[in-house]
Amino acid sequence: MFSWASYRFVRLSLAFILGIFIAYRWPGLRHLVFDFFLYACLVLGLLYFFLKPKRMRRFRPLIGMLCLLIFFLAGYTRYSQSVRKHDPLHLYHVTETPTFYRSIIIEPEREKPNKNQVLAKIQAIKVAGQWKVAKGKVLFTYKREELKFSYGDQLIIKGGPRFIPSPSNPHAFNYQQFMSFQQVWHQHFLTSDKVLVLGNFPPSRFMNYIYRLRSSVIGVFREHIKGEEAFQVVKAMVIGVREGLSIELKDSYSISGTMHILAVSGLHVGILYSIIYAIFGGITRRSRGRGLFYILAIFLLWIYAILTGLSPSVFRATVMLTLVIIGQARQQGGSFFNSLAMAALLLLLYNPSSLFQVGFQFSFLAVSGIVFFQPKIFPLLKFEGVLLNWAWKLMTVSFSAQLMILPLSIYYFHFLPVYFLFANLIAIPAAIGILWLGLILLSCSFLYSLAGFLGVLLEGIVLFLNTSMRWIRALPASHVDELYLDEWQVLVIYTLGLTLILCFIFRNLTFLKLAFLISLFFSGYTFNQKKKQNQQQKLVFYDTNESILLDLIEGRRSLLVTDTSSESLNLFYDVFPNWVASGVKSEILPMGQEGKVDRLIGALDLVVWKNKRIIFFSRPSKKDMTLTKPVAVDYVVIRNNSLTHLEPVIKNFEFDLLIIDSTNKKYIGKKLEMEAEKFNLPFYSTKSSGALIVDL
Repeated sequence: MFSWASYRFVRLSLAFILGIFIAYRWPGLRHLVFDFFLYACLVLGLLYFFLKPKRMRRFRPLIGMLCLLIFFLAGYTRYSQSVRKHDPLHLYHVTETPTFYRSIIIEPEREKPNKNQVLAKIQAIKVAGQWKVAKGKVLFTYKREELKFSYGDQLIIKGGPRFIPSPSNPHAFNYQQFMSFQQVWHQHFLTSDKVLVLGNFPPSRFMNYIYRLRSSVIGVFREHIKGEEAFQVVKAMVIGVREGLSIELKDSYSISGTMHILAVSGLHVGILYSIIYAIFGGITRRSRGRGLFYILAIFLLWIYAILTGLSPSVFRATVMLTLVIIGQARQQGGSFFNSLAMAALLLLLYNPSSLFQVGFQFSFLAVSGIVFFQPKIFPLLKFEGVLLNWAWKLMTVSFSAQLMILPLSIYYFHFLPVYFLFANLIAIPAAIGILWLGLILLSCSFLYSLAGFLGVLLEGIVLFLNTSMRWIRALPASHVDELYLDEWQVLVIYTLGLTLILCFIFRNLTFLKLAFLISLFFSGYTFNQKKKQNQQQKLVFYDTNESILLDLIEGRRSLLVTDTSSESLNLFYDVFPNWVASGVKSEILPMGQEGKVDRLIGALDLVVWKNKRIIFFSRPSKKDMTLTKPVAVDYVVIRNNSLTHLEPVIKNFEFDLLIIDSTNKKYIGKKLEMEAEKFNLPFYSTKSSGALIVDL
């Protein structure tokens, strides 16, 4: 029989998570919440101190609610304290741009296409001729052939870092928010003439040793695995460093539904645990051997975590599995979910912002799905052959994990892999083999001939795996894309799922009725969203540094007006997210297409749609333009440095709004803005305000 009382850490962790979420959404209450937290702790302490054990039973529900309240307030307080920009010394509060600043590198370099990135911690800044203490982190980007940094390098940088900008186009990936969860609000593109290296002073000897050890491991793989792609895949699967993987290869794994094997995570740590059990599991049959095995397993898991550089995904998975092992050793009721909840609680105490990171959410949801659903799905089919039975077990594990992360996967990535069950039948055994061979290669790298043979074997497995994933990607209907769920829909789906699970556990029709009401709410909400999409009419002037990108949206259709050929356009980051969120099917419409978009003589382009007239000044004109009388239009767009003053616009057009887009050089854009203010003209700058959306 199900007993909710045995899941105490599940309750406490949920209260803590709710506190973090509320703190993120409404951060202004942190001082008030901290006071409530202290009072609640005081009341609980007084109850325990003054009440006798017999009388405590009468107040047990009150004490339980008070404990949940304390953990909720603790979650709110811990998240508020973890947001570093609240510190008065943080660079976030500095209004003047520093002329110089001193920083120290706090992690190894990250490889990116044609560039490298590294994270640094600010120590001091020079403002108005004086050095003063400052705090904060800054992301450095630089050409890899020009600069190279190591953990602990102390630098003097000329100039000041800039705020990471918010997304300038609707529904685009919010890189500013993504970095803020890592407590990074600033970035700086470095060149060699602006950097002075003072020396190497590692902030932590322990982390310095770990990073050096990881570099040695990478060196072993580099020496014995000759193929570049194979080396990058093995490096990603064994130690979790995947920055060198090509975008095409990552897309193949992503679309096939096997991207999770390219990052060391719970799957890899679980495989390692099975390897440890295969080697040392025999000692569990001896007296007191069970406890010795658990100690040895935990020790070896953390050795592996150190080898990978204690990356967040490995650290998270190792903490999770360590607590699960401890729970198994204690053999308490509800131990697995309690252990999982305790792992989440400890990780969130260490870094509350982890709650908003995709890896954290996917890890805990996938493991929960596997533990809850897989034992119920697996008995539905039975096979006589060992191989078929093992394949069915693997498929049920993959399905259970995918079922649990499906809403979040659609929310973040807007597509669903179709052949993920089949792909994982290939990918997971290959990952087991690569991890086995990779660890053996590391342990016997001093035996050069054997290490060379293992390197060739690894290359063969990786070649087979990559070819398989590319083949699955190329299959017809390999994925369903352009899927969209907003935050509320995701929340409602998980609430509905939880209600159905509770109905299954308690066999109570009340939960079924509640699930029906939640389903009605979800249906009504989704219907209303679709109704708004069917009735929408709007213009979207996208913020771009190159092409004209004007979206003419009516209902579920979109015409994208552009002056660039469709083969040259890269719409994935700027336009595609808005198409998916708006639920539209798009058509690209080149400038000059007769009957829809007219190209005028000279430097002007004209777009007429839904009685809206839009003039584009797209090219500098050698001749002064003078029309016989001013022409009435709705919008005038100045781009590509086509104008340096507004006289041709004022003299020839009557308009509702002047748009200065990001293709203009910064100083020209500022000059045009100042002139528009001088003549009291309505204007909009996409460089400073992002894309312009006009509802018609």
